[in-house]
Amino acid sequence: MPDGRNAGVRLVELFRQVCEPDEFAEEALTLAGAHLDRAEDCDAAVTAHGVLISGTRGTLVANPAVAEARRERAAAWAIVKTVMPDPEQVPDGLTGPDRSAAARAMARARWGVRGGPAA
Repeated sequence: MPDGRNAGVRLVELFRQVCEPDEFAEEALTLAGAHLDRAEDCDAAVTAHGVLISGTRGTLVANPAVAEARRERAAAWAIVKTVMPDPEQVPDGLTGPDRSAAARAMARARWGVRGGPAA
């Protein structure tokens, strides 16, 4: 969590920068955010224990949290894309670079990508 807020909160905030979600979208984003929060928990487990861990027979195996984080992000994306606005629904105030930056921010939020400002 780069800024101390969980992924679900960041997702809703970024979505609101692009459009005003209705009640259905709010519920969907909350559910998607829960998936992203679990993905962040999995990321923390990978950071703490490593990508490779000792299996039951003492051999190195992939940490199951890696695959689980991927599944959680895929589930979140499946939900988010049901409420993504059509380009015509994005407010006219967001055009050009602002609109592109908002789209990149939403993409980073839904995929849980961390890093610097949008390029």
